[in-house]
Amino acid sequence: MDMVGNLLYTERRKKGLEIVDIEQSTGIRGVYLTALEQGKYEVLPGEVYIKGFIRNYGNFLGLDGAHLVHLYIESVAPSAGTPPVTPATVPAAKKNVSDIRFQFSKKTISTLAVLLILGISSWGLYAWQQSQSPKTSEKSRESAAIKTKSTATTNSSPEKSPAGAVSSVPSTSSRPVVLVARYNDRCWTSVIADGKTLYEGIPKLNETLTWEADRQIVVNFGNAAAVENTLKFSRDS
Repeated sequence: MDMVGNLLYTERRKKGLEIVDIEQSTGIRGVYLTALEQGKYEVLPGEVYIKGFIRNYGNFLGLDGAHLVHLYIESVAPSAGTPPVTPATVPAAKKNVSDIRFQFSKKTISTLAVLLILGISSWGLYAWQQSQSPKTSEKSRESAAIKTKSTATTNSSPEKSPAGAVSSVPSTSSRPVVLVARYNDRCWTSVIADGKTLYEGIPKLNETLTWEADRQIVVNFGNAAAVENTLKFSRDS
């Protein structure tokens, strides 16, 4: 409890008054009156209110309100022993601010450099993907379907079809169609005969595979250049 608060508290107790009595008479809220007596000035709304409340409270108790305000001002004023701020202190503070700004600037530059490197890397990856896209599309176009229908005549002979081409064998009766494929390199292959999947996978190097159908054979090659295929009609005995 500070000097002003002690004077107010002591005088109120001498007169046998309670906080609620002072509140009703002065119109000052009880919480502010208690804060004044305890020296808790931070509770009050501002400096002007503090001085006004001290003056009114003191005058109500029969004390010199103006003198109490003077005591309050002296109690919150800086002590005489506090050394003044010298001119040398100000440049030091400015120097610290400059150091902070310089460090912030270095951090910003480092962040921008990282973002620039990431941007260049992303652009390089995009450019590489674009350069690979035509090659992928070209390989995809090599994949073709070989569709044949058993409408061949009895004097038809075996035919060879280039990989990825569409070939057919003329026929006048429903007889099996045979496809023979020899692999010179790795090539994903899918074979559908008469609507049923007969094969899907990657044959071994130099492997030869044969498939037969009654009506139609559809073949998809992932790398048509790696396949030598022969399409022929098989006669009835």
